[in-house]
Amino acid sequence: MILKITAVLLLTTFFTLPVLSQNTLSKENPSVKTTWNDVTFDSEKTISENLALAGTFSETENILKEIESQVLKADAMVTVFVAEDAAYKALDKEEYKVLFASKTNLKNFFSYYVVPGRLDATTLRLAISKNGGTAYLNTVNGEQLGVKERDGNVILFDKQGNTATVTASNFYHANGFFHIISGLVFPATAK
Repeated sequence: MILKITAVLLLTTFFTLPVLSQNTLSKENPSVKTTWNDVTFDSEKTISENLALAGTFSETENILKEIESQVLKADAMVTVFVAEDAAYKALDKEEYKVLFASKTNLKNFFSYYVVPGRLDATTLRLAISKNGGTAYLNTVNGEQLGVKERDGNVILFDKQGNTATVTASNFYHANGFFHIISGLVFPATAK
């Protein structure tokens, strides 16, 4: 009987060890690729590198060229909400001019779209649900970004009543997640 139990334990150990090793290896640095509009984003690329592949984020790319190193730390995990160019084109000329007038304005504006940690769509919806239909995310610029769900969509909102809809979710970049939004929201210290 002891021989039988020993044999079962050895076989169990032998067959589960490779499975455990595989899990450990895959957690270290797996490359995750996701597709949006025929563009493949890759978790091994920075957010700038990923956005450059799409061709519809040139305004955000311009902002990142100016302030990326100040807002996105190389070793920090962050979630970024990224607006397509159409959202910037919807601004009137004066709003656009003020937004891009200085690095300080760009840093304050863009850091409002950056939240510490990895927040996927499921986590966002869970936070909304657990907080009575509205959640507030602490952003890198120190202000809170409102998040709610309306008609099955995750909506970002600011203190001025501006909204942006999350149109696509759960894209990885080297330091976390990014979600694509339509529309712009503004920190209280801007606009």
